[in-house]
Amino acid sequence: MLFKVRHHLTFDYASPATLGPQSLRLRPREDAAQRLLDFSLSVSPLPSLLSYNLDENGGVTARAFFLGQTSRLQVQAESSVETQRVNPFDFVLDPGLPPLPRGPL
Repeated sequence: MLFKVRHHLTFDYASPATLGPQSLRLRPREDAAQRLLDFSLSVSPLPSLLSYNLDENGGVTARAFFLGQTSRLQVQAESSVETQRVNPFDFVLDPGLPPLPRGPL
């Protein structure tokens, strides 16, 4: 199955703001169950540095660094993902993992 995912984020500030480093976790993971076909990331204002790193869970995180001030931050990410798993229930939970939290019944 093919999924197209689009994220649009806009942050408007009442007065010009200095942006600290931003961690953007918008890139879908690739694993045995899904394949990333396409990914694009657009940030405005343009970062002075955009660095991609692996986070502690093995996902790709973009770190954006900015100079100066801005009254708006806009982020747009688009991706195409193909799932490899036909049956979403064809997995076995590891019995050594802690139990999942229970919600209200």
